[in-house]
Amino acid sequence: MTPPRRYHTKRAKARERRLQKTRERLRRAQARAQHYVQALEQALRDLELPQDLAREIQGRLRAQQRLLGKLVALMFPPSVWVSQFA
Repeated sequence: MTPPRRYHTKRAKARERRLQKTRERLRRAQARAQHYVQALEQALRDLELPQDLAREIQGRLRAQQRLLGKLVALMFPPSVWVSQFA
């Protein structure tokens, strides 16, 4: 077998450097993401929001929709709707 030529060696080393840089970039990004998650959790704890925030918001939206439905029903009773089509 012939020994690797200089061109092939340089190419292999360049490929390895690129991979190493990519691995290091990924490691830093993961560390940053973990830090951001911890900061976000701390901010949520500081705000003292309920544990099931999504469920709380959905409940409030449903209540607002019901209220809006009642207001629309008061403003436009069914008799108004029927007279439009008659």
